[in-house]
Amino acid sequence: MNFDKNIISSFIIYSLPNGLWILSGLLLLKVFLKQSNRILYVYSVIFILLSIFIEIGQLFKIIPGTFDILDLVTIVIFSGIGFAINIYGGKYEKM
Repeated sequence: MNFDKNIISSFIIYSLPNGLWILSGLLLLKVFLKQSNRILYVYSVIFILLSIFIEIGQLFKIIPGTFDILDLVTIVIFSGIGFAINIYGGKYEKM
């Protein structure tokens, strides 16, 4: 039981912030680029690839930091969530 708590707490402390950073960045793009889905798509893909490159760059010592496969998995999962919300989510209505 103690092992499970360590995994969950380690995930919350070290990997979840990366996922939330990606998700918030993608949702912020939606706010600024709400007029064009094509531009939103392009910038979302660039943002996702850049975040993956940063994590993989840590593996090859191109980017300072410690590579963690769980960080990479978290980035991919939260990127998918943010991308799905941006592309398939509803349109904003003017107030």
